[in-house]
Amino acid sequence: MNIATYLLTLSMAEKLRFYAKSGTGSSYMYHMARGDKHPSLTKMLALIEASDYALTLHELRPDLLGRHYKGRKSLAILEKAVAISKAQTEKGAMKKATAEVKAENNDNSKEENNNA
Repeated sequence: MNIATYLLTLSMAEKLRFYAKSGTGSSYMYHMARGDKHPSLTKMLALIEASDYALTLHELRPDLLGRHYKGRKSLAILEKAVAISKAQTEKGAMKKATAEVKAENNDNSKEENNNA
């Protein structure tokens, strides 16, 4: 089921729960349903899980996988892509933390030099 069809099956209260559970706002969801926006791989996983698997990877992003990928192959591809995405996020967080530690060390060195 595609996102537009899925949203039509939900009441307003169910839509609000779906938005909250998937971490997606109503405006972004509207643009996805129209085809103006395309969810990232991690967002697709959140949408699929929030819909209790009524949505499928293939229908959320047919442009990525084409028609021939369905079922287990789609899930395996998504899991691999999500693992890569998480690794990239962790790498970015590690770089940020390293930069913060270096900045803090520089500040401490300046204070020590001023006190000396």
